[in-house]
Amino acid sequence: NSMAVVQELMDRQHVAVVVPGGRLRRETASLIGVDGLAQLAGFNVQKGFFGAHGLSLLEGLTDVSPDEADVKRIMVQRCSQVIAVIDATKWGRAGLASFGSIEDIDIVVTDHDAPADSVAEAQARGIQVIRV
Repeated sequence: NSMAVVQELMDRQHVAVVVPGGRLRRETASLIGVDGLAQLAGFNVQKGFFGAHGLSLLEGLTDVSPDEADVKRIMVQRCSQVIAVIDATKWGRAGLASFGSIEDIDIVVTDHDAPADSVAEAQARGIQVIRV
């Protein structure tokens, strides 16, 4: 639902880009609202990439906006593989609304400053952690 991601993928001919409808949330340049997600009901999404305000073992993937979380929650359930993309500051942090449990996550892409204990705990739960 990120307009920045749509813009980045505009020239990638080998990638199918499907954008759900919704209301524009200017603060994040994203489309929100679950009404626009009905069109995605027939899609089988192989890999979903999700940014988050925070990732914690108890709350899972979280966002500060309930509207953003509503869209992401539905998309997490449509994906065969959930990939969280977070920097070191997001580990152990929880936003207002959860959109995916720790069990939903297959891969976390993070930076080299990610806390070693949190990374080890995620790996112990079967989550692949990729540091870039």
